[in-house]
Amino acid sequence: MTDLARLETQVHDAVLRATVIGEIDMSNAAALETRLLELAAGQRGLVMDLTQVSFMDSAGVRLLDHLVEERGPDAPIRVVATPSGPVRFALRVCGFRDDLLADDVETAMTDLAGL
Repeated sequence: MTDLARLETQVHDAVLRATVIGEIDMSNAAALETRLLELAAGQRGLVMDLTQVSFMDSAGVRLLDHLVEERGPDAPIRVVATPSGPVRFALRVCGFRDDLLADDVETAMTDLAGL
């Protein structure tokens, strides 16, 4: 992806699990968003695993907002972020929707598999 972030993906039961490893900032958020929208096209759900993201600025929050908007209510998304980590802190500060957050990947995948 970039020097700052690596993207790993898996599909299970029409739910794309996208794991970002590294940092998300203004230098890579747009490219990451484009790639995620391409990969998620046609998938019923999207789980964004951000548990291995060490830094995320407002560009990363905008990326998630855009994904939610672009996918719409018929293609739900869950964002997995460590409860006490830097990503969850950034999301709370920016007022990201709590109902889209999950503490672990298994819970997020189960939530979307049932929809």
